[in-house]
Amino acid sequence: MLETGLTINLSIQSVANIAFLVALFIYIVYSAILVYHWKTYGSDLKVTSFTLMLYFASSVPLVIIAGALLMLI
Repeated sequence: MLETGLTINLSIQSVANIAFLVALFIYIVYSAILVYHWKTYGSDLKVTSFTLMLYFASSVPLVIIAGALLMLI
């Protein structure tokens, strides 16, 4: 009998890696858009710099922690 279906064997680790990479890509695109808009439409240079610094100081460690937790799976 002929097989007509496509079988895909993915482990939980592979799915988690793909999900992390997709989330990382979305984070990078979102961050680039955020930086562009803050630099283009920001009225005060000090506030813009502080906001971007605070954004990256709080979000980059979260991405690193998510990557480290993914390695434990």
